[in-house]
Amino acid sequence: MIMDGVLSFRIRKRHLRSVATAIVAGFLLYGAWTFFAGPRPHVPNEFNAARLQGALIAQEIVDVVSESNDRLYLISTYDVGGDYRAALDLSARALEENKAVADSAVSLSKQLEVMLRNLEQVYPPEAQTKAQGAILAEVQLINKLISYSQLLSQLLEELRLKLKAHLNGVASPGIEIQTRVDEINREIRNINALNQEFIESMKEFDRYFSK
Repeated sequence: MIMDGVLSFRIRKRHLRSVATAIVAGFLLYGAWTFFAGPRPHVPNEFNAARLQGALIAQEIVDVVSESNDRLYLISTYDVGGDYRAALDLSARALEENKAVADSAVSLSKQLEVMLRNLEQVYPPEAQTKAQGAILAEVQLINKLISYSQLLSQLLEELRLKLKAHLNGVASPGIEIQTRVDEINREIRNINALNQEFIESMKEFDRYFSK
């Protein structure tokens, strides 16, 4: 019985040694693979969540701003036709809607901050570069949105001056409303282009994680 117990113990001991050896070998193989192949592709959950939320907010901004194209055309038409009251009312509505867009821009900037904060944890470095370019495009989009808002505010003030002059029967200030409308439209095109740049950069980013 004692011999059987000793034999059984030796067998278990050899088995444990074999298992331990296999585990150590596994770690060594994994270490070698990591050394030569590098870490596995990785994106932090916080980065992904902020990226998705930021993309939704940016698209909402683009949709609202793009819809103002038709409104700007009407404003210009009313101005040319001398209907300054209609042009002013339409500009006021556009400015009111733009306040909501400004709030969305603040929300977008917060999501970009989260993405930037987690950027160092993204692997591989090439994916980091693509994400960095995408973030930069959205930062520029916010800057263009600020410019768009300022131009829209200036347009409203200029229309007020023209309306006041018209109602008082005095000469209208020499303000080119169409020039201001053209400037606003240029910023709208810039906003659309930058958001598209973000989308394309993130598509390239995703390729590093779909292999």
